[in-house]
Amino acid sequence: MPLPPSIQAPASVGQVVLADKIDAVEEQFTVNEVVERSGWGYYQQKMLLVTGIISFATAAEVWLVGIILKSIKCEWDLSSSQESLVTAILFLFYSIGSLTCGYFADKYGRWVVLVITIFITGISGVAFAFAPNYYFFLIFRSFAGFAMGGNYAICMVYSQEMMSAAERAKTMFVMEAFVVGGFLYPCLVALVVMDMENGWRIQAFITAMPLVVAGVLGLFFLDESLRFLVINGKVEEALKIVDKIYKENDLKPFKGSLTVILERKGTIADVWAAPHTFEYIQLTIHWMCDNYLFFGVFLLGPNMLSDDYCGMVSFFNATMVDDTGCDVFTNAGYWCFAVIAVAVFPGNILSMLCDWIGRRASFTGIILVGLVSTIFMFVCLTSWVTITALIVCVVCYTAVTAIAWIYTLELYATYTRGTATGVHNAIGKLGAALGTYLTTYLYGYGVEYALLSFVVVQSINSIVALFPKRETKGAVLQDARSKASV
Repeated sequence: MPLPPSIQAPASVGQVVLADKIDAVEEQFTVNEVVERSGWGYYQQKMLLVTGIISFATAAEVWLVGIILKSIKCEWDLSSSQESLVTAILFLFYSIGSLTCGYFADKYGRWVVLVITIFITGISGVAFAFAPNYYFFLIFRSFAGFAMGGNYAICMVYSQEMMSAAERAKTMFVMEAFVVGGFLYPCLVALVVMDMENGWRIQAFITAMPLVVAGVLGLFFLDESLRFLVINGKVEEALKIVDKIYKENDLKPFKGSLTVILERKGTIADVWAAPHTFEYIQLTIHWMCDNYLFFGVFLLGPNMLSDDYCGMVSFFNATMVDDTGCDVFTNAGYWCFAVIAVAVFPGNILSMLCDWIGRRASFTGIILVGLVSTIFMFVCLTSWVTITALIVCVVCYTAVTAIAWIYTLELYATYTRGTATGVHNAIGKLGAALGTYLTTYLYGYGVEYALLSFVVVQSINSIVALFPKRETKGAVLQDARSKASV
């Protein structure tokens, strides 16, 4: 390791050079050069595996609520509004957690906030399996939602900051594939345990176990974000990670000086800062609409397949009335959840379109296809048309959500990326809270009312998508305000 670097220019906002005094004349290298030249090696593969497991565990915890909702309603005799709050409370606190933890990640570091929130999610997930009543259940879900809002958003930021421009969309696809696995996991567990006594509690406990594993892996196998260290002037730590990356990737490390961008911490005001304010507002609307639809359809889809809407009940016997007179899911119902979860995977594949035709064109095109499918799902021509439209909607909603993540990470500079991602994810989860609440509430009056809300929201999303946006395909991640334009 070279001698401690010295600062060759004043440590103010802007660019400074931190050199290691080995030679009189040295090559300078930036964080982007480190990342781009490190390519796709063992270090990135290890990081992607761990962050993927974290995403898997978080997704399983989110998907759990829909699976156990009917059992909870039956056990505690919940009203329609109480049942709606079970789903909405998670996303409400998810929103708060995303906003708060995104700011903390920009201030204190990605890694430390990520690990803490994973363990909080795991502890809360285990605790709510033992909830004695409805109100304790809401409290535990609130803690879990807050922590999940932090760890999922930060996990996405963290994983993408160490990926080259060529690999960014591909690694996002892998991350989303882990999410699909997380959705499937509680569905498969439900097939085994939900018929048991206290089945939903056993289900909740088992579903929380991957979070414990993820926390341990994050604690021991992840480092702090290199970009975070660099913009905060923590050069010795940054150089150690540079050496580690190149050693683990079996590459010859750079020798010379490290060019660093020192920046103030990002604020919420920076999320909609000039000169791209209108574009950022568009992105915010997309996040809210996408999450309303994404989580709303996951909650409504299995119920649609078990309802008599458009003759669906003749295809699926997904619910039954048990000995206590409660309406509960059968094994076929849990398979319906699994089918909806599997439909996410083609959406991830479709999101790869943004690497071929660009973020902007793929984003707009998929949203418009989603609008057409949403309308077909609503009008109920035949059972098979409705089922097909439902699957296409899941695919489109998934693809748009994945591209929104990529787009957001590429539009913002490192100094505010955590805050900006946290804010947009927070607003998105407010959309999810509203979507799951209204979907559950309107479903009580009829499937068509819930579907009508989807048509309205997707229409708004489509109108906003028609406005122009910058193209970020192939762009390196920005590190400073002075390099904020793509």
